Amino acid sequence: MTDITSSSDIVVTADPRDALIKKRYRAERRFKFYGIAAIVVTAIFLSVVLIDILLKGIPAFSEHRIDLKVIADQAALDPQKTGDRTALLAGNYDKIIRDGSGGTVSRRNDAC
Repeated sequence: MTDITSSSDIVVTADPRDALIKKRYRAERRFKFYGIAAIVVTAIFLSVVLIDILLKGIPAFSEHRIDLKVIADQAALDPQKTGDRTALLAGNYDKIIRDGSGGTVSRRNDAC
């Protein structure tokens, strides 16, 4: 008679290289995931910074104007009527603007 071995007698041993290859592939997938995650996080931070810059910069494109009819009285600008440049520079222009605006314009002190 012939000897026939049953399938239960066969022991399949895995090649140790297969386990190392699977381990390496898992490490490569993990590394690729970390790289993509880093790029996504960087893109999020970049978009937040750009949006913040844009939102803070938009008011710079607006313009405000005030049209006032102001009568420049010579007595307020140059009380001595010398016509000297230093006397004109020392004139009380704030008072003229306040009087011409009807009191709606006040002096503003900025800390800048």
